[in-house]
Amino acid sequence: MLTVIELLIGVVVIVGVARYIIKGYSATGVLFVGGLVLLIISALMGHKVLPASETSTGYTATDIVEYIKILLMSRGGDLGMMIMMLCGFAAYMTHIGANDMVVKLASKPLQYINSPYLLMIAAYFVACLMSLAVSSATGLGVLLMATLFPVMVNVGISRGAAAAICASPAAIILSPTSGDVVLAAKAAEMPLIDFAFKTTLPISIAAIIGMAIAHFFWQRYLDKKENISHEMLDVAEITTTAPAFYALLPFTPIIGVLIFDGKWGRSCTLLPFW
Repeated sequence: MLTVIELLIGVVVIVGVARYIIKGYSATGVLFVGGLVLLIISALMGHKVLPASETSTGYTATDIVEYIKILLMSRGGDLGMMIMMLCGFAAYMTHIGANDMVVKLASKPLQYINSPYLLMIAAYFVACLMSLAVSSATGLGVLLMATLFPVMVNVGISRGAAAAICASPAAIILSPTSGDVVLAAKAAEMPLIDFAFKTTLPISIAAIIGMAIAHFFWQRYLDKKENISHEMLDVAEITTTAPAFYALLPFTPIIGVLIFDGKWGRSCTLLPFW
């Protein structure tokens, strides 16, 4: 009975959060208040607020404040720094003309495909593959906006559809080293590799295909509804003095993550310099 009540409370809070976000309130503030309400209700129902690794302050109200402080410190020092670095990297790539060179080189072969929606689906699959390298939803979004977004817009995809493509891959979990997959494997008491490739991966692939089909029809419907015309940018209009190899620079974070987070490093242990 208690579990049912807890689920109902969670549903009510989720509905309330969604309602106020749709009404135009700040999503950050609404989510913060919703989380705070859930923390207070959890404390009133006798649940422990702080994680097992943390020592209680001795008073429930201050435990809630302590938990918020822990989250702010961990998010700001870890995820926050990564987001700031990715934002700075994206701005620098634009400043030196690397993003313009990516658009210029990619637009030439892609202009022979007449349907922008087929290009949009192809870009979505590429974005999902990029999620293997960046597990952070915000970091992935920033990286995609710096690399894929300009290419999609300049081959005739509407800005709204391109932004949706950059945002939606965060809903799919492909990386076996993702924190969500690791925790789920522990909860299921299954080996990580078996859980990631035999359980999660087939579901993720099915979800990717389903979302790609939904994107194709939904984005086309929205574009028609808003009377958006698709016009490809003339490559000759892109003026940049950057050399052609600069087109590789926006993708260096993906290469760096794959090399230095151990996914490839462990397979290279036989090399002499290792």
